[in-house]
Amino acid sequence: MANTYFRRTPSTTGTPTKMTYSVWIKRTLLGSAQSIIGAAKTSDSSNYKCALYFNSNDRIQFEQYGTGLHFNYQTTARYSDTSGWYHFVLAYDSTAAGAGDRIKMYMNGVEISDWTTETNPSTDQVCYLGSTQDYFTDIGDTIDYDAFNGYMSQCAFIDGTAYAASDFGSTDATTGEWKPNGDGSIRSLTMGTNGFLLTFENASNPGYDYQTAARGGTTNDYTKNGDGYQSKSNPSNSGLTLNCNWNSAGWWNSSFGGDSGKQNFLKFAGTGSGQPSSAHAASIGTFATNKMPFYYEVEIAGVADIMFGVMTIPPAGNNAQSYNDTGAYGLYPYSGSANYISAGSWTSQTDYQGTATYMIACDPTNNKMWLGKNGTWDGDPSAGTGNRFTLAADQEYAVWVHNATSTSGNVANFNFGNGYFGSVSAGATNADAAGHGVFKYTVPTGFYTFNLKNLKTYG
Repeated sequence: MANTYFRRTPSTTGTPTKMTYSVWIKRTLLGSAQSIIGAAKTSDSSNYKCALYFNSNDRIQFEQYGTGLHFNYQTTARYSDTSGWYHFVLAYDSTAAGAGDRIKMYMNGVEISDWTTETNPSTDQVCYLGSTQDYFTDIGDTIDYDAFNGYMSQCAFIDGTAYAASDFGSTDATTGEWKPNGDGSIRSLTMGTNGFLLTFENASNPGYDYQTAARGGTTNDYTKNGDGYQSKSNPSNSGLTLNCNWNSAGWWNSSFGGDSGKQNFLKFAGTGSGQPSSAHAASIGTFATNKMPFYYEVEIAGVADIMFGVMTIPPAGNNAQSYNDTGAYGLYPYSGSANYISAGSWTSQTDYQGTATYMIACDPTNNKMWLGKNGTWDGDPSAGTGNRFTLAADQEYAVWVHNATSTSGNVANFNFGNGYFGSVSAGATNADAAGHGVFKYTVPTGFYTFNLKNLKTYG
């Protein structure tokens, strides 16, 4: 999201002493204060405000100020996973007799009990989130902290009832994983006056409230602000992004501006506004495999002074920059000096260079990799013939990108199946054989979208 949030100002006060907020979150940027949900008084937002957010130490913090501090909770645990989804539930009930029972939080179905800060609300203290008249509520933003960087799904607010995490999720009997309950199950809860359920499934109106079945047709819609867009990654099937834990050259700490591609870590770029301050920034994907044949697309725009392809997992103590091109296989399409890259060895080429949409098909099991450009392959990955690269055997491979220079205008937009290059639609709906992914070009036979469901099925 990064510059995207959803806002609503209730016209009627519900039950602000008792509420529940449930949300599924996938993080992409760590180490900065980012909002989950917040609220503030329309006429005096600097003094009357409430915030639930990840602080700069990657802990979850929940605090409210009005006439002084009302409450402040901060977890001891840090939440720094960028590959999977977190399910977070906040239950607030200031009518509870025990001060320690007035704020409860749950992570992936387990109640959080260890706090670095625990300042409880007083009896019947009003919480500004969601249900207080003339206090706007922002999902993904607050007055004091940055907008959320990452993905959100199935945001549910219950006005007037404090529920437990088990009302929103459950443990899969087969896999043992915590998974979301269906939307219908959530709509069966007592939503209250200002309750809402945002599923973001309506691309043209992502702030639409889907709990109409529980409210007889009445909705509490939220208005979208910013240029964030719908993604195929969701709590039931997490999609690939570039990995901010393999950071280099200060790239992840740059100012992201209004660029939704970088907000969701699907874009790599040269210097300029909100771009790396030096050359040789690099990253790998959040997932790796030594079995599953996978496919992805990358749109090279501007200067094209960027390398991309796949990389063996760097040894402990190395990030994608210090490991450099040692375990990399791919392409450097810079016009006039384009090269193939094969585990540190560079070979000049002329066919693959300049701005274009490139395709990558990698088969770790058979140690082969193919390149394509604008819909035409070099070889035939579906038949397993004419591969451009022979990969090192018995290795795990991840998506790899390396910014060769600090030139402004260096841009690589990745489509790992989400259906966009940056914030622009891929313009087609090609899926893999499992029905996953939205790609510009046809996915080769036997190759799959890099997501968790496919990894569990195919390795």
